[in-house]
Amino acid sequence: METSSLLGRVAVAGLFLSAMFVTSARASNLGVVNANNVSLRSYNSYEAVEVAKANNTETVTIVANANNGWFEIEKRDGSNLSAFIDADYLQITQTDATVMTNGVYVRCRPALDSAPYGTVDKGEVFVVTGRWQDWYQIKYEGYTGYIYKDYMQGSLLPYLKEITLPESVTNPTKVSNVSGTTAIANTAAKYEISREDSVYGVVISDTLNLRLGANVKSEILKVLPCDYNISVLDIDSNQGWLRVVDDDGIEGFVYGAYLTLKNGEKPENSESSYLPADIEEVKDDEKDLTPVMNSNATPTQASLISYAEQWVGTPYVFGGTDLQNGVDCSGFVMMCYRNLGINLNRTSREMFLQGTPVEREDLQPGDLVFFNTGGDTQISHVGMYYGDGKYIHSTDGSAHGVTIADFNGDYPTKTYVGARRILES
Repeated sequence: METSSLLGRVAVAGLFLSAMFVTSARASNLGVVNANNVSLRSYNSYEAVEVAKANNTETVTIVANANNGWFEIEKRDGSNLSAFIDADYLQITQTDATVMTNGVYVRCRPALDSAPYGTVDKGEVFVVTGRWQDWYQIKYEGYTGYIYKDYMQGSLLPYLKEITLPESVTNPTKVSNVSGTTAIANTAAKYEISREDSVYGVVISDTLNLRLGANVKSEILKVLPCDYNISVLDIDSNQGWLRVVDDDGIEGFVYGAYLTLKNGEKPENSESSYLPADIEEVKDDEKDLTPVMNSNATPTQASLISYAEQWVGTPYVFGGTDLQNGVDCSGFVMMCYRNLGINLNRTSREMFLQGTPVEREDLQPGDLVFFNTGGDTQISHVGMYYGDGKYIHSTDGSAHGVTIADFNGDYPTKTYVGARRILES
């Protein structure tokens, strides 16, 4: 049984996926039509009335497997039309699946000798984006990972598309980048760097705090700007923290998720690292180097909202946890809290089980606010109360992405379910 973890993990909570899909799971189950002028029918038979047409490469949401060679689908063109399609004309591209036992490795590559990102447990639900031989490709903590097929269950998995993986994933080798340094060919392999190689990291966030200890409450020694190259001393630090040293010889810890690790000689930096007190002195025409949290900050509601609002405009991506490139509603909330060192459950339904219940009239900035936007589940959406009658969330609605909205508007008022407080002021 697989029971250990390379860098540890944040628990991702979920629910068992039943044999027949329900409305709350629809958004994860996607397919692409593989022919033009495909008839969509009123029920699962060619004797049924044609209600619409679908064309090649059109993406549809899969509502259910009709179990006789047909799928019930929903069009994603704004019409929300529900109909049935012959399975021969649909390629499943994404589906939910449930882990069937405890301590299962999520591997960097689809191979038993690959380093793991971490382990997952029975009942956790993940978005599966393809299968390769005996492995399922999943979205895991912002990465692309792989789970052996025997440990996953989902009624659409047998129909999932067979994907083609680049050689850098199936047989990772070192490749030269544009600067001539040797880099790991795939992000997933970044923790498999040879001990005999020199290792450096490149900051991939706007700023990154270099701390005295391996936790978010530890003193900030320096603030590293985006694209800063820093020498890595220990790639096996506790719970994802890496021990590093900057150009001035300041040694400390950074969180590994905000670095891309590379082999080779560290390039010279065009920008310096900054002391926290120096940030205010940066000129207006220079890059904003305001640190995520100042050296005296604790996980407060104010610092959470300050961090969250900088991601306004990030697009909505189902299953996404990348604050720069795309997040869904719970992914956005989870990653904002993680910046403070607080781990939340992955889904809105499971987040609703955390924290302390709060009455609507007592809401404070940072409180989680929950909604039922449709379907047969009580909770289907989550955001954070922003203050002043507003809330911040990632939506796939008309705003489509991270936005600050009127909490007292008609739609949030009608769909509001309740709130939970994670942080105290």
